[in-house]
Parts: sequence; structure tokens; C-alpha cells
Amino acid sequence: MKKVVYGTVRYYEDEATTDFLITKINRQVTIDGNYRYLNENLFYKIFSFVLYYCIAIPVLLLITWFKGIKVYGRKNIRGLKTGYVMYINHTNPIDAFLAQVRYARPRRGYIIANKDAVSIKGIGWLVKALGTFPLPDTKMGLVNLTKAIGTILSDRKVLIIYPEAHVWNYYTGLRPFPLTSFKFAVNNHVPAVPVAATYRKPTGLLKDYKHPRMHVYVGKPIYEDLNLTTQENIQRMHDLTVEFILEKLRNPENVALFNYVKKGNSDFSD
Repeated sequence: MKKVVYGTVRYYEDEATTDFLITKINRQVTIDGNYRYLNENLFYKIFSFVLYYCIAIPVLLLITWFKGIKVYGRKNIRGLKTGYVMYINHTNPIDAFLAQVRYARPRRGYIIANKDAVSIKGIGWLVKALGTFPLPDTKMGLVNLTKAIGTILSDRKVLIIYPEAHVWNYYTGLRPFPLTSFKFAVNNHVPAVPVAATYRKPTGLLKDYKHPRMHVYVGKPIYEDLNLTTQENIQRMHDLTVEFILEKLRNPENVALFNYVKKGNSDFSD
């Protein structure tokens, strides 16, 4: 068993596009106007429900508990009467299912992801059945995505978005958080719920051999202001979400496992 070393340098080219988690794609899937985000077939819906609640949730829940993940603030969303959109910083591969099993539960959660998630040969269909909405390639694909999002939110379900798009493992800062995705909350008249993932050094006998433990904070819902325009509400939801996440990230106990350095920085480059 190797000791966990803090401060390892990871170089990146651009905060918005560098991806440290590369998925092996065996085929290319085009997400256009023919792609069905929601399958209304009765047998498929039953299969998807059983897969989600009876298999995936129990198994994945055990994984998150085993990893020592702690969640604070779930009480902030327990009384919500509508669907809502969660906006979270993207710092761990388990983000692919963490929100569904620890934050949104018992409501069903749907996550927006790169189309690579549904392009993996053999399991793409499984990822889709568990509630993954791939980003579209065409205008009509975007229309279909928007309709699907409207449907789940009107059904009081949860949409999960990681605006940073790419995973930076154990990252303790906040990368560019685009405004675009906040239109889904505003246009559907549902609240935005900010969520911040932070990290703490582990304790116990094997503390030197364990990775930092994730501590997650769920904020209070941010509702649209009826006195503002659509664009002003989008900006407001964005700013309040970023403000909440940054407040949690600035906690002095938030520990960085890796030192992310931009390529070309004269202070760190080889």
C-alpha cells in the first residue's frame, strides 16, 4: 500500500477544455433530432425504474458510504414542491452517480453529460436507462433535450448539471461556470440548488494511505425573481450559485491533493 502524496503537479492547457478523465469510445453516436431522451414504452419504464431504485441506488449508496463521503444541508431541499436543477462543481469520477444517490434521493435524478457517456459499446444503453441526457450535436437535438428537461422538471424530478463539464480530480478551486445551463431552471420556473464538493484529510490509523474524504454542502434553493427579466434571472442564479460554492471552497480545511498548474507557467514548467 502506497502513501498518498499531496502536491503532485498536474499540468493543464485550458481550464474550460482540459479533461483528465478520458473515456474510451468504441463507436460514435450522433445526438440529433431522432435521439429519444425519454423512452415512453411501458416495459422500458418498468425496467428503468427497477434498475435505478432496486439495483443501482442500493449498490452505489454503499460505495459512497464506504468512501466516507459526508453530505450536509439536505434539509434545504426536503420541502421542495417542484422539480429543481442542481449545479455542482465537478471534482471526482463518482460525480457520475453521487448526486443521484446522496443528494437528490428519493427523487429520481437525470444528469446532463457529454455524449461519450452513451457511446461506450456494451454499456451505453445502461447509462441511458439510468438517466443520462447526452449533449446534442444538432439544433433539433437541443430541442428534444429541452423538451425532455421540461418533462422531468414538471414531474418534480431533478436535473443535475456540472457546468465545468470536465472532471478535475480533487480540485479545490472553481473553474469557468458558464451561464448557459442556468436557463433550464429559469425557463422551467424551478429553483436552482447550489452544491459544493470539498475535501478533508482523512483520519485514523491508515490516514497516510487514504485519499482526501469528500464533504459536500447542499445550499438553499435559489428562486427566480419575478421582477427581473429572463436574462437577469439567469445571471442572478449563476452569481448566487458561484458565490455559495466559492464560500465552501474557501474553507481552510479544504485540502488539495493535486497542484494544478497551467502549461507555460514559468514558475512551475520543467
